[in-house]
Amino acid sequence: MSRDTAIEFRGFPPPARDALVNELGAAVKVQTSDWNCHDLITPNASRKPFDDVRVRRALLLAIDQWGSSGALTKISFLQTVGGIVFPDSPLAATKAELEQLSGFWPDIEKSRAEARRLLKEAGAEGLTFELLVRNVD
Repeated sequence: MSRDTAIEFRGFPPPARDALVNELGAAVKVQTSDWNCHDLITPNASRKPFDDVRVRRALLLAIDQWGSSGALTKISFLQTVGGIVFPDSPLAATKAELEQLSGFWPDIEKSRAEARRLLKEAGAEGLTFELLVRNVD
């Protein structure tokens, strides 16, 4: 009796996938590919100080796209830093092209220094806020 099953692990964290693999062993095969996902925050631009483009740009610069990708790979399906097109597709930006974009600079200290400068210029130096993240495994 064959027990072929196709399961799509859309959004399953790696530990959940690994638990199934550990339980079923060689009876399960896992295939993965890159997703087009975002590692970003979306501030409410109608509220101060987020109504200032300099503050929003500073938030973009403060996120370590390259450094966070390694940590996120361990707990989520995020794998490759990319732009608005799926990584490795013919129209996708190369790593060198991405590194030229604000928020994707490889030097996080340079990015954060620029973020601090922008916050100071906008009168939002020392900005603090509460970041809400959906509660998932």
